[in-house]
Amino acid sequence: MFFIKKLIYSRPVKEFIKKSAYYYQRIIKLLFKKIKNSGKTFLCYPDFPYFNTKFYQIALFSGHKMTTNPKKKFDFAILWQDLTFRTIDKTLKDINQHKKVFNIKCKDISKEKVDQLFSKIFGYSIMIDPVIFQGKAIRKNNINGAHDAIIIDCPIKEKEPGYVYQKLINSEIKPGLFIEYRLFIIDRKISFTTIRHRPPHGRFTGDDGTIYMTQTNKIFNQQEIDNINRFCHEFGLDYGELDTMRNLDDGKVYILDANTTPYGANIFRKHKDHYQKIFWLNLKKFNKYLDKN
Repeated sequence: MFFIKKLIYSRPVKEFIKKSAYYYQRIIKLLFKKIKNSGKTFLCYPDFPYFNTKFYQIALFSGHKMTTNPKKKFDFAILWQDLTFRTIDKTLKDINQHKKVFNIKCKDISKEKVDQLFSKIFGYSIMIDPVIFQGKAIRKNNINGAHDAIIIDCPIKEKEPGYVYQKLINSEIKPGLFIEYRLFIIDRKISFTTIRHRPPHGRFTGDDGTIYMTQTNKIFNQQEIDNINRFCHEFGLDYGELDTMRNLDDGKVYILDANTTPYGANIFRKHKDHYQKIFWLNLKKFNKYLDKN
C-alpha cells in the first residue's frame, strides 16, 4: 500500500496525470465545438497540411474541415505547398477568379525575394557582398526553412551557389541571450507579435526557444508597422508569419523570413512561456477573420 501511494504521488506520475487532464479538457472543448459548429471547409491545394503545422492545429481545434479535392464543396482555399518556389497551376487560377485563394501571390518565399521587397520598402538591405565585405557575416541557404546559418569571416574568395550572405545582426540583449520577433500575419497585416529568446546554441536553429506575447506597438513604431503591413500586402501574405530582428547597433528593423506554412510545437506542452496562450489567440483571430468573410 505504501508503495502504491508513493508511486501515485511521485513526480513523473503526477506530471502524467496533469498532462492527461489538460489533454482531455482540450479534447472535450474540441468535441463541443464540433457539435456546436460544423465549421468551415478549406481547400488546401495541392498538398494537405502536416499535423504539426499551425494551420492544421487551428483547423482541428476550430472544427474546420480540410480537403485537397477541388471538386468538393469548400468555403475557402489556400495555396498549401511546403516549398520555397511554387507553381500556380490552372486549378488555383480558376478558383481565384470567383473565390479567394490565400497566399496565391506567394510563389517565391526565398530569402533573396524577401530582401528584394524589404529593401524596396525600408530603403536598406540585410544582404552583403562577401567578396568585398570585411568582418563577420552570416551564410545561409536561400531556401526557406533550411536552418543552416553559420557565422563566417569576410572577405571570402567566392560565393557558394544556393546561399545568401547577410549582415550579422546584433540581437544579444544580455550575455548569452538573443532576441527576435515573430509576427503573426492574417489578411496581409500584423495580427499580433511575439518575442523569442534564444540561447547561443539555438540562435540559428528551428527551435522555438522561449516565447512571450507582447504588444506590437511596444516593439515597432508606427512607420515600421506601416512598412511591415505594406510588405505583407505587396508580398501577398494572407496567412503566415514573419521572422524579424532589430539591430541593437543601429536600431534598424530587418525582415528575415516569410513563412506561409508555419510549424508549431506541441500545443499541450507545459512551459514557462506563453505558447498555449499564443496558439489560442492565433486561433481566435483567424476565426474572427473567417467570420467576416
